[in-house]
Amino acid sequence: MKKNISINIFGTIYAIDEDAYNLLENYLQSMKNYFKAQDGGDEIADDIEHRVAELLWQYREQGMEAVSIETVKEIIDKIGNAAEISDEAAAKTEQAEVEPETHEAAGEPRGRWSALRDHVVNHLREHRLYRNTQDKLLGGVCSGLAGYFGKGDVVFWRLGTVALALILGSLHYRFLPDFLNIAIPALYIMLWIIVPPATTPEDKLRMKGRKVTPENLKEQIVSDSEEQTAAAVQPVPRRSMGCLRLIFASALALLALPLVALLVCLVFMLVLVLSVVIGGSATLLPMSNSSAQQFVESVSTGGPLLVVGLMAATVFLGITLWAIWHFVRTSREPLPSSVVFTSLAIWVVTLAITIFAAIFVSLRIDAYWDEVRKVEATRNGISLDNDYQWRCLDELGWSLTRLDNVEGYVTESRTGYAGLPPYALRIIRDDSTKPMDFCLVRSMHYEQGDYVLESLTETYGQGAVITVAKPGADADPLAVIDPASEGVRLQSLTWEEGTQLPILSQPDSAEWHKFAEDGRQHFSYHVSRPFHHDGGELTITIAANQSYQNRLYVRQVQLRKVEPLRAVGAKNKEQ
Repeated sequence: MKKNISINIFGTIYAIDEDAYNLLENYLQSMKNYFKAQDGGDEIADDIEHRVAELLWQYREQGMEAVSIETVKEIIDKIGNAAEISDEAAAKTEQAEVEPETHEAAGEPRGRWSALRDHVVNHLREHRLYRNTQDKLLGGVCSGLAGYFGKGDVVFWRLGTVALALILGSLHYRFLPDFLNIAIPALYIMLWIIVPPATTPEDKLRMKGRKVTPENLKEQIVSDSEEQTAAAVQPVPRRSMGCLRLIFASALALLALPLVALLVCLVFMLVLVLSVVIGGSATLLPMSNSSAQQFVESVSTGGPLLVVGLMAATVFLGITLWAIWHFVRTSREPLPSSVVFTSLAIWVVTLAITIFAAIFVSLRIDAYWDEVRKVEATRNGISLDNDYQWRCLDELGWSLTRLDNVEGYVTESRTGYAGLPPYALRIIRDDSTKPMDFCLVRSMHYEQGDYVLESLTETYGQGAVITVAKPGADADPLAVIDPASEGVRLQSLTWEEGTQLPILSQPDSAEWHKFAEDGRQHFSYHVSRPFHHDGGELTITIAANQSYQNRLYVRQVQLRKVEPLRAVGAKNKEQ
């Protein structure tokens, strides 16, 4: 059943079908827009409207009760083309059609580049870039480009765009890699925003490169009306989506799976945070009591803004999933404009709230965990940059008893070359002008025998000392090494000479050069005089007291058992 509308044309009331009214209104408006730029254009447009009124009166006299779309098409055909409407318009049209041939008619020679230039100029003059919203998957950009250049099917433009985006996204360049990865999607979005849609018949003609004349306008208006009528009578089935739409729908469906999982997590977090904020506990979390307590404390730093952010994120993801579900359905009804704009507005607002809340809450929670890490990285009143440093010291067996004006990183990872430990001590003065003050001790039980203290160190400045003594504050050192004294620099040794160092165990010849010249840190080997130990615990100490030394690296410190001193003296006498 069609809807009828009553219209008044020059004092006469006519009943007209809705689709016929739309066709007639578009035609009259297009004629007015076409002739308004010409001298006497308003009179020509009025003449056209009078002619329409005369033809409608004739049909009414013949017994027509309501104006149908077929009647409007007959009226448009009877009004005629530009020559019948306006001799002036026809003359301008003929002049425009003759102009491109004036060069050849005048006998002027035209080279290849001149012909190409004229072709480009004529193309730019006749064509306008619009988005074709009548044939679109996203924004109608590819359809508009296909119509603008007039080359190739729109399917090939879409496939080429997707293929080029995948190629640039998968390649890696040395310069501007991030820009190239998103160049095609970013360009598409920019064209989507900047290029206007082809909404009027004039825009559609310019998009195709056709001249805007009354005859062409008439054909375009009638063609649009027939397409709208056909779509209203028999909608195009959505079941046959085509290759590109099917690929895009599949990609959206795959994207929806992690979004669903994230939405479930957000709902769970929202329920959990609400229970915590109103005074509940975090017993739903699959973690230990201490971890759950820390989580509760970190959540409390976010406050109500965390709840608002989680609610906004839930709504944001819900609208996104709803939009994806609506797009991938094989059959769907078009949404009202009010629903679309309202959903889009809520989507943008919730996205903004989510981003703001995420930034604010992240800063608060990060500050909380910084404080937690600071507490965990503090022992005996000494704070390091993280608890990992303490674990490295524990693995090396060192206890840090004093640290002042020294950076918080006191260890660094190393390769376990030639039996050496995987870490090195790293004592570097901070930016202050105050002297360093530090002390590291390591105690172990040693059996009776004669020993030497040996080390691999690298130092800049003086003041540090490595000692070994029996436990006790007043015990005299049994052996002393000054890292700043001259030792055996590994950098000056060959691999064969390096194998003779007892502190190393079978060094690899292929890696010796890299190990001996380890960046700026060129280690030196030091060894103390032998001393006798009656058995029991010994303490090795690395310390500096009010030293302006800049840095000290300790790769290895150990006690090595040697032959008894008396046996060595007896061998010397025999010799």
